[in-house]
Amino acid sequence: MANEGTSLKPRSGSGRKGESITSQVDFWIILLIPAIAFNVISVLYNFLFYQHWHWVIIVTIFALVVCFLLIGSAAAFLRTSKSEKESSQEAQWEAEVEAIMKNMTLGERAAQMLQIEAGAVDMDTYLPFVGSIMYSGNREINDNKKEDWYNFAKTLQDSSATGPHGIPIFIGADSVHGQSHLRDTTIFPHNINLGCSRNKSLVELVAKVTAEESAATGINYIFAPCLDVVQDIRWGRTYESFSQDPQLVNELGSAFVTGAQSVDTAMLTSAKHFIAAGATKYGTGYFIKPEMTAELKDKKREKYQKEHPHWNLKHYDPKVKFEELPRQPLDRGNAQLNQKELYTKHMIPYWGAVSAGTGSIMTSYSSVNGVPSHANAELLQYLKGDKGMNYQGFVITDYAGIDMIDRNYSIALPKAINAGIDMVMLPGTTSGCNPWLDGTCPTAMSFIKDMIKHVGAGRIAEDRVNDACKRVLMAKKRHGLFKQPLAPKELLNKVGSQEHRQLAREAAQQGTVVLSNKHKTLPLNLNEEKVCLAGEAGDNLGMQLGGWSLRWQGFSGNDQTKGTTLWQAMQKRMPHAVYDKTGKCEGADTVIAVVGEAPYAEGYGDSKELNLSEDDAKMLKKVYEGKRSSLLETEAEDGSNGRRVILITMAGRPLWMEQQIAKADAFVAAFVPGIEGGQGVLDALTADYQPSGKLSITWPRDGKAPVTEESAGSSVLFEMGYGLSYDKNGWGREL
Repeated sequence: MANEGTSLKPRSGSGRKGESITSQVDFWIILLIPAIAFNVISVLYNFLFYQHWHWVIIVTIFALVVCFLLIGSAAAFLRTSKSEKESSQEAQWEAEVEAIMKNMTLGERAAQMLQIEAGAVDMDTYLPFVGSIMYSGNREINDNKKEDWYNFAKTLQDSSATGPHGIPIFIGADSVHGQSHLRDTTIFPHNINLGCSRNKSLVELVAKVTAEESAATGINYIFAPCLDVVQDIRWGRTYESFSQDPQLVNELGSAFVTGAQSVDTAMLTSAKHFIAAGATKYGTGYFIKPEMTAELKDKKREKYQKEHPHWNLKHYDPKVKFEELPRQPLDRGNAQLNQKELYTKHMIPYWGAVSAGTGSIMTSYSSVNGVPSHANAELLQYLKGDKGMNYQGFVITDYAGIDMIDRNYSIALPKAINAGIDMVMLPGTTSGCNPWLDGTCPTAMSFIKDMIKHVGAGRIAEDRVNDACKRVLMAKKRHGLFKQPLAPKELLNKVGSQEHRQLAREAAQQGTVVLSNKHKTLPLNLNEEKVCLAGEAGDNLGMQLGGWSLRWQGFSGNDQTKGTTLWQAMQKRMPHAVYDKTGKCEGADTVIAVVGEAPYAEGYGDSKELNLSEDDAKMLKKVYEGKRSSLLETEAEDGSNGRRVILITMAGRPLWMEQQIAKADAFVAAFVPGIEGGQGVLDALTADYQPSGKLSITWPRDGKAPVTEESAGSSVLFEMGYGLSYDKNGWGREL
């Protein structure tokens, strides 16, 4: 399913730190070499001195049998030795964790179950006790340079070390396509591009670099990979999904876990969003935007004012009920699935991630058949129980995810913990507090007090707290936090390095998909003199990066971080090219028209329709007005259509653009190609890199949604798995 072949060589590494079986390998090599040598000498001796072919054959067979037996025995021995070593290490860690827990109070054990936002915790009072700190998507530290992030993380770890047990903390962030929270890091193509590459080795390397740059800036816990199997591309998180194919998601997700956790410093991944977040039904979404609650509150105030005309409403703050808020398209909605679809499609990638050793799994905001995932005891027990995956890591909530269970936090918290949640991601600030909650926003202090009260009242068993605390501490042992919670400062030199950016360029190359190429329009000749680039997305780094880039919702423009847009790449390599954002492109023989989407993340990207933006539609109208003939006219004898149009899309998902694609001479899907996307896409256009990308999701015809690999052909424009290639000479083929 996924392509193993790549020019990049994965670096060796294991999810666990410090394992080596070199001495055992040497032992078996010492045995094998004499055995092989003896049998080779026997064969030569019989052949040279006796010319007895039957003895040669007999001795050869005997030699092969001996070698196979030795090799088999060696493999079995090494597996057993490695297993015994792992078991011994696990037993040692478990004894150390139990020794720590014996000296911990109930409140301290409960505190290990807490992940609090960095700006919401008192460094002196609570930090030495909490299990984890997290950075939100809009987090900035001082001047937002890599050194600022490292120094702040050092302060956090130093403060944590002053606690009574000296337990280091997890510092978590959404490194979903690189350490993308600050300037001048390596921001890779999003998962949708990596899915189109179908290259496990590439994904493993991308994950390792992501982990290295995250670790260099103090992060030892990344909220990735996303294992959602997207079903409806109107979902605002479509680009976070590797594919609509569960097996491809499984393979690439597992590769990401392996790569990220192979770095030589403390690091663990959090596979997400458990489970079926990509399968929610249209119209069931509950992504609540602040402006929605503000509008509802205004309506309540107006109504109250009419009912009480003489009252002063200056301090009146009406309460918003969760059920009063309007349903949204898809994000945080309800997945209505039968058992077969749930377990044979959406559960598959988690088997792979668990097998690869992911340290953590994050639950989803969404629900499955009406049950919120944060309180779905049946599915969480399948994940953690011995009748299911027997997962030994810990399960964490999403940001304020418990709030989706019940507006009464005293009810929601026990439901989540008893269902199997081990760590609670808590904003701890009024800005992160959901408006429908009764009472005040939970904080680090209130969480610990609430946990103690719930245990005292019997609503949460103390054994459940002990299990959760042990899982968190064992993860800190397994993933190297007690040994080295903070990466060496020298690792900062690798952040945004040329080597890492080259990998980002190669990822962009392999994730670019050529979907049509009439009359051998591609490859593009770098020496062409009358080439015009059109469209805002052709020279807008923010659109090229998409969401989760420097800020949660991304940015627009070229001044936020270093990167290479398509226009910047063309300026370096095509000196005669011009840029006309409007698409008029007077005098051009070839127009490269780039359409795209403004950056978005999560529910802000949910869409009822997948139409081009108004600006892009106007731009394409001008582009095609300059093309001498249309599809309704007869082509010239040489097959040309006058002005050639190469249409490129830089968007987080397929768009409804069937008619525009039909008019183009070539069509290329670049999706969200990352920081060096301009270079990588141009490499594919010119065949400096022969295109190899194949669609990881189905491209729908206009007006059709949802469309998957199972949809009828009348709804499908390009099937999942489709892609074209060509070489420098224009020789093309379907992949």
